[in-house]
Amino acid sequence: MNLLTIAYYELKRILRNHRLVLIVLSQPIVISIIVGLIVYHDPQDIKLAIISKYHNEASDKLEEKIKENNKFIVEERDEVDAREIKNGKIRGFVVIDIADTNLRKVK
Repeated sequence: MNLLTIAYYELKRILRNHRLVLIVLSQPIVISIIVGLIVYHDPQDIKLAIISKYHNEASDKLEEKIKENNKFIVEERDEVDAREIKNGKIRGFVVIDIADTNLRKVK
């Protein structure tokens, strides 16, 4: 019974402060709006470098699939320097390392 009495008087004290009630009721709405904007943001024109170790049929197919996606601006490179990512020249890179010995023919 003491717990309910304490909770009742605490709730009564909180409801007297109108600013606190406004903040408590508006915070879930504000957080929902922010999270919704972040989650549904659709990125475009991501600068991506592709490093292909072996130029064979499988790696070429994978490279073409990446290039087909219109969200990426793809550059073929032999190597990538970490400073390019820090400077914003590129956003990321993909290393395609599929050797002919790792491929098996599916019949």
